[in-house]
Amino acid sequence: MPLYSTSAHTVRATVKRMKYSPVPVADTATHAVFSEVTAENLASANFEQVVVTDTIPIRPDAPDNVRVLSCADILTDSIRSIFTDGSVSELFAGENQLF
Repeated sequence: MPLYSTSAHTVRATVKRMKYSPVPVADTATHAVFSEVTAENLASANFEQVVVTDTIPIRPDAPDNVRVLSCADILTDSIRSIFTDGSVSELFAGENQLF
């Protein structure tokens, strides 16, 4: 997941792709910085939905199609596991293992 600042690269790629395959598109970002031009850029891409986490506050002028997912519980549980010598991997039921 990228960091959204202006979202210009993502929007350009999506607009270009939509010319060839006009199906609904969603996008994700871990950190939605959302600069002043982001709302305008995202609107031009016609994303069905943009899903971001709440790692930083979302600007009040964020587009209506932005869905914010909370990561507070997983961060809390991860920090607790680290400081109590628990297993962070167990929090993800092993799905964070690459091999």
